[in-house]
Amino acid sequence: MIIMGESLLNLGSSKYFFNSIKNFLTQNKKISEEWNSFNILSCDASTVGNYDLGIINESNNLLEDLQNHKFDICIFDRSRQFEF
Repeated sequence: MIIMGESLLNLGSSKYFFNSIKNFLTQNKKISEEWNSFNILSCDASTVGNYDLGIINESNNLLEDLQNHKFDICIFDRSRQFEF
């Protein structure tokens, strides 16, 4: 199992690094339908929870909806920093 820190994704070479690890694990049959041995340790647990609950996904872009004023009421807590 490989666990990569989320901050590594901020590097300029992160796409290369991510894909290299993913390709290595795939070629060595360490990623399958039953088991994904490549994980990212998130700095923000609420984001992980939102992905698990399906609130944030590829077809439902919450930040874009907020920017386009899709919602009448939004409640934010101080732990999140949004840039509009």
